[in-house]
Amino acid sequence: MFEIIKFFANILGYLLNFLYNICGNFGIAIILFTLVTKVLLIPLLIKQQKETKKMAKVQPMLMELQEKYKNDQQKYAEEFARIQRENNFNPFSGCLLSLIQIPIILAMFYMVSNPLTYMKKFDATQIEQLKTQWGIVQNTGRYYPEIEIIKKDANIGIDLNFLGINLGEVPAHNQANLYLAIIPVLSVLVTLFSISQTNRMQKELNKDNPQFEETQNSMKMMNYMLPILSGYIAYQVPLGLGLYWLTSNILQIVQHKYVKYYMKKLEENI
Repeated sequence: MFEIIKFFANILGYLLNFLYNICGNFGIAIILFTLVTKVLLIPLLIKQQKETKKMAKVQPMLMELQEKYKNDQQKYAEEFARIQRENNFNPFSGCLLSLIQIPIILAMFYMVSNPLTYMKKFDATQIEQLKTQWGIVQNTGRYYPEIEIIKKDANIGIDLNFLGINLGEVPAHNQANLYLAIIPVLSVLVTLFSISQTNRMQKELNKDNPQFEETQNSMKMMNYMLPILSGYIAYQVPLGLGLYWLTSNILQIVQHKYVKYYMKKLEENI
C-alpha cells in the first residue's frame, strides 16, 4: 500500500514541481495543484451524481425485491441484475470518486513532508549528505528532515512562506504561535460548510429515495466528526497539507455548485 502511495506521490510530484516553477511559491503551487486535480475530477463527479439520481429512482423497486425475495437470494440477484440492466446503473460507481481522491490526499502528505524527494527528485544519498552537512539528526517520530534542510539551506530554493505562514511548520510543535492555528481552524469551518452543501445536494438528488433520510440520520455523527478530524490532522502535520485540505474543500463547494447547475441544465434539455 505504501509503495502505491509513494508511486502516486512521485508522479504527482512532477505536477507540483512544474506549478512551483511557474509561480515560485509553495503555497500558491499547492492551490494551483488542488485546482488542477479538482477540474480533472469534475467528469467523475458528474457521473457520480447521475448514478446517484438513477439509484434514487430504482430504490423503491429494490426495496420491493428485498421483501418479495427475502428467502430466495438467487432470485433476488437475478431480478436485481435485470433492474440494473434495464435502468443502466452501477451501484458501485459512486465510490470511484472517493477511491481516487484518497491516494491523492495521501500522496500530497508525502509531497509536503518530503518535497526534496518527490518534488525536486533528490536521491537518498543527496538527502543524507545534506542532513550531515547541516547537522540534522532525527530524534522524534514527528520529525520532517527534508523540511529542516529547506529551512537551513537557502540554495535549495523552495519558498515555504505563504502569507507570512511557513508551510513547513507543524502547529502542534509550536503551540505558542497562534498564527499557525489559522489553517487548522479554517479547515474545520470550511469542511463543516462543505459537508452541509454536499448533504443538501444529495438530498435533492435522492428526493425519490425512501431510504435516504434513514441513511442521513445514521451519518449525522460522521458529519460532525469529519470537520474535527480534518482540523486535528491539519494541526499535527506540516501546514502545506492543511492548506491543500482547506483549498480542496473550498473548491469542492464551487465544484458542487457547478455540477448542480450542469445537472439542472441537462434535465431542462431532455
